[in-house]
Amino acid sequence: MREAEATLLRGRAQVARLAGPLQIRGLVADDPIPRQRITSITLSDVIVRTGEGWEPLGARVLLSVPHWPEHDYGEYLQVTGRLKPLAGDGAIEALGRQGVLASMSYPRVAYLANPQANPVLVAISRLRQRLGETIDRTLPDPASSTLKATILGLSSALPKDEQEALVNTGTVHLIVISGFKLTLIAASLQALGMFVLRRTTSRMWARMVISAAVLATIAGYTLLSGATPSAVRAAIMAGLVVTAAIAGRPHDQLTALGLSVLAMVGARPLLLEDGGLQLSALSVLGIVLLAEPLSARLRRPIQSWPETPRLAGFALAEAIGASAGATLFVLPVLAASFHVVSLVSPLANLLGMPLLWPIMVFGGLGALLGSAWLPAGALLLWPAWAFTSLLQTLVRWTASLPYAALAVDGMAPEAIATYYAGLLTLTWLLRRLRASQERARSKPARRLAWAAMLAGAAAVTGASVVSTRPPDSLRVTFLAVPGQAALIQTADGKKILVDGGESSADLLRQLGSLLPPWDRTLDLVIVTSSRADHVGALAEVFRRYEVRTVVQPAGEAPAFAVRRLSAAPTSPDVVELGEDVRLLRSREGWWIEQGETGVLFGDRSFEVSAPDGRWRIWPMTRGSAARLEGDLLLAETGNVVVTFSR
Repeated sequence: MREAEATLLRGRAQVARLAGPLQIRGLVADDPIPRQRITSITLSDVIVRTGEGWEPLGARVLLSVPHWPEHDYGEYLQVTGRLKPLAGDGAIEALGRQGVLASMSYPRVAYLANPQANPVLVAISRLRQRLGETIDRTLPDPASSTLKATILGLSSALPKDEQEALVNTGTVHLIVISGFKLTLIAASLQALGMFVLRRTTSRMWARMVISAAVLATIAGYTLLSGATPSAVRAAIMAGLVVTAAIAGRPHDQLTALGLSVLAMVGARPLLLEDGGLQLSALSVLGIVLLAEPLSARLRRPIQSWPETPRLAGFALAEAIGASAGATLFVLPVLAASFHVVSLVSPLANLLGMPLLWPIMVFGGLGALLGSAWLPAGALLLWPAWAFTSLLQTLVRWTASLPYAALAVDGMAPEAIATYYAGLLTLTWLLRRLRASQERARSKPARRLAWAAMLAGAAAVTGASVVSTRPPDSLRVTFLAVPGQAALIQTADGKKILVDGGESSADLLRQLGSLLPPWDRTLDLVIVTSSRADHVGALAEVFRRYEVRTVVQPAGEAPAFAVRRLSAAPTSPDVVELGEDVRLLRSREGWWIEQGETGVLFGDRSFEVSAPDGRWRIWPMTRGSAARLEGDLLLAETGNVVVTFSR
């Protein structure tokens, strides 16, 4: 631990000494993370040009660069800009523990040939990107972002409000890559291996072959999902448990947990301060120590019930015991790391945990098949979409409950010590009680759980189909996204996007919620300006949707996002939409009218004319504060919908 801290101190001193305009070279150490206006890139193995040549920086550097051109894991970059030390609490402090001690914003970047990149890790990174692209091409947002985070660890794709809902409900581990997922995968592989042994042979060579295959699968998925500390801990623990089980040797969960944590902390002492590793290890500890005693207490009153309700009650008791055990053990860490104590975590985990297995199986296999042949993958990805949408609905619902989460200002060390002393005492007392031997993992209980999940997924699918059907009359939705964007929908199913704003994540999530989930086409995209707040998000829309026609601004060169299309954009002054509805180009912008209602799509704002008056709608841009009294601001009101009368 002291040596690791000394290394960080030397790195900070080197960064402070060299801070200022510099030229550096480094390796892209992780997958670049696209954010609202920039992409974040972490450089490792950084060297700095000085008057005497090149010397090591002794720290990683966080770059903030434009979305285009794109960069990939394993690239070797030469960067020229102003180096600044990173300092602060929370996320900045967590970056510091990973060795990221400096930053550069909008530097000049050049790609260099790189002999240092690990070809295996580069291949794994490209596979992860290909699997993510397969999900994006098949499923709409926000479900595609959640599914990518769940099975691939691409949590940067999650919108901010969804991340907050996960924290407030204590369900972060259900979405991001965590030890719980690796444990689930390991248990499935163990069951499959034991099944094969029972049906073939139980000789030692067969056990060794199956053990090697299981361990290779666990290691491969750990690397594919990003090899976070919590995932590595779970992989080590799962490898120990699965190998012992298949080899026919006794195993103990607590021993495996202790050995996995000791191995990681011994190799990298600063991992002891990693919040993800703390949450992962403590949640497993809570399940191992407290789940069975709690479920035994809950099973006791229903021992005399008839068989079917008794087994259903036993299944519910086990789920509650596991959820409550994990929640109780991680509560101080959540309070210290996120400054939130979730009061609905047991309920949210009780409802959400059973959905994780079908999401992982359908989503993972569907992405693999789809990367080879997209139609085959779609057959499995659409069931994954239904279960993922159900999980999102449950998380949003529990997060919206009154007093779902309480904001706290951390926990004092004395309070944490007192809490865990009391919790361990309670655990010891409960474990002294004799637990019931009757288990809930019977066929009726499993069938009941699957019936409930299938009914929920069907209900969410039906609600999505109904809510996204074409409107009865012309409808314009002004989208609350950074920048300027609007969606026009006609009664006969035409879809016209006017501009796209500057955040592709926000725009794709809006389109996914307004359009049918299976519909990946846009009849027309109208670009009113080449500014970034109008076209910044369109490149990703063109990648995921089939855009039939593009109308560019008159007299302007096509924007970069428009130039990426294979078809050349057009510049008409009139666009016919059918049913005597047309879009007209004017000096002020594009105008659409039906009956007594009309909308002007201007360069800076939208103007609506209706029988009850006129008003202006300001998009979510940095200049929107200069609005007139009585006007609407999308940043405050959310989407604004105008429905036209015939």
